[in-house]
Amino acid sequence: KSTLLTQEALAAQSLTGSLSFPMSVDDNMYENFTLSYGDPMEYGPSVMWDDADIKIGDILKTLLSMSKKIKGYSQIRYLAGEEVFMALVNKVTALSDTSSIKAEVTDKGIRIAGLTIELFNEEYTHPVDQTTQYVVAPDKVLAVALDGAATIIYLAIDDLDAKCQPLPFFAKVVKQDVPSGYQIVSQSRPLPVPNMKAICWATVLA
Repeated sequence: KSTLLTQEALAAQSLTGSLSFPMSVDDNMYENFTLSYGDPMEYGPSVMWDDADIKIGDILKTLLSMSKKIKGYSQIRYLAGEEVFMALVNKVTALSDTSSIKAEVTDKGIRIAGLTIELFNEEYTHPVDQTTQYVVAPDKVLAVALDGAATIIYLAIDDLDAKCQPLPFFAKVVKQDVPSGYQIVSQSRPLPVPNMKAICWATVLA
């Protein structure tokens, strides 16, 4: 489980354009390693989504503008932080039936003119300082192209029993005498490789 959680944490970090994690160097000492992928796309909306005068058309404009920045991909998913999602729910549920742009709250998210905005309030533990971080911050929206966002490669595991192979997962059985038994240690060296041209962030709450 810890191996999977570490992989998820690294993948979440990489969406911001960089990641940091501790690496063992010598004598049980660790150094923080930082990798930069460049900057993801960003869009600044002309009207913030918590503005009293925000219109559904303004929200739709933000979503379409974010998708325009992601060129060459079509399977775009919109993920909203918790406060953004609740602001949208309040706005959509207050709409009259005569609104020219169709918007509704469904079991899959909020649909505006055929686009779905999903709630994404997942968290992860940062591997360096062990703080809890949001994958998508409460005031942000993430547009990500599923057909071009990222992949994960696996680096060689520094263990002779694993034959130094680049494996997604290796279970090492370690015998211990006191108390007598075996300990199973999971090992993996995942490295997310995101495509910054397939990721766009927007801060939409003031």
